[in-house]
Amino acid sequence: MNEDGIHKPTFHAFTMLERLGDRLLLATSDGVVTRDSRTSAVSAVFFNYPEDMALRGVGSAGSYAATRALAEMGPSRRIHHSIAGLQPGTTFLVEIVDWEHGNPAEAWYRLGSPSTSPGPRPST
Repeated sequence: MNEDGIHKPTFHAFTMLERLGDRLLLATSDGVVTRDSRTSAVSAVFFNYPEDMALRGVGSAGSYAATRALAEMGPSRRIHHSIAGLQPGTTFLVEIVDWEHGNPAEAWYRLGSPSTSPGPRPST
């Protein structure tokens, strides 16, 4: 979280990982599918993280604009998995964290990178 309490992409990613179950149903190079042994909830996390990204970390960029070029790294891909044995009408919650979803820095950049002012902080 930043100083104003805004959740950054890493926060969302760790929240997704925390929701994974304790029983591994499927592991691939792109992610995992799990089941919670207490609730039977099925959870999955998949990612599209280019292999060469380890050589070009976001922290190595000198500005937010420079980090945006990293979005072009790696292939665009869709990940498709089927899970058998679910009841008809089963609902799913799908969360996406990428440049357009869960990324307050990108929203700030698209607003023209306004300067921040030291205003009142949210109460805790």
